[in-house]
Formats: sequence, structure tokens, C-alpha cells
Amino acid sequence: MRKGLPKQTTDYLVKLSVFLDSVKVKLFEIYLDLKLSNEEISVARIKNIYLGKDEKKRRSYRQLP
Repeated sequence: MRKGLPKQTTDYLVKLSVFLDSVKVKLFEIYLDLKLSNEEISVARIKNIYLGKDEKKRRSYRQLP
């Protein structure tokens, strides 16, 4: 069991864990992209890019599943 996560005893919990891990990876990728391009980094900016509301970055992350 990983710290902070429930035991994956059901199919639902396994799927939830995989989904949460994929969201975490996507958010980290957005953060790294902003950092490497020396752009403003804020929680609101990362959220807007993830949700496709940031015009500057929308195209690069829209195709993410």
C-alpha cells in the first residue's frame, strides 16, 4: 500500500488510483513545461492549461487523454 492511498481491494479503487496517477503526471508535465519555458507558474495557470482554458498552451495539452 502506498502512503496516503486506500488499499486497492476493488476494481473501482484500482481504476481510481490509475486515474489519479495519470492526472498527477499530466499536472507535473504542465509544470515542467512552464518551468522550462520560463513562463509564469501558478496554480491557476496550471489548472487553466489542464482544463484547456489557457489560449497559449491549449493546443499542446488538448490532445492529452
